[in-house]
Amino acid sequence: MLKVDAEFKNNVLYIRLNGNLNHKNSYKIKDYLLPIVNKYNIKYLVYNLRYLNNIDLNGYDMILNTKYMVKKNKGKIYLSNVGKNIENIFKGLKIPIIRKEKDILSLIGE
Repeated sequence: MLKVDAEFKNNVLYIRLNGNLNHKNSYKIKDYLLPIVNKYNIKYLVYNLRYLNNIDLNGYDMILNTKYMVKKNKGKIYLSNVGKNIENIFKGLKIPIIRKEKDILSLIGE
């Protein structure tokens, strides 16, 4: 099961994932999040992974797709609160990891 919480604040879209991101539910990113990123030209997105328990290849691909879509908007995505259990999975994505969500504001000059 995956719960997705989204909040747009200070020109940043915060996505908080809770549960498991896998082949059974990665459609939530594809069907709901990617169209929002595209429609509203989102430039900064932070995935908060504090409560993400597990991720499989499909979930990894959805985060990678988000990275490409935000990059197309001349923006950047960040990962925050990445747990040790999934940290190694994201090393190959070359997505900056920040400690806390609010750390993004100093990086984008807000």
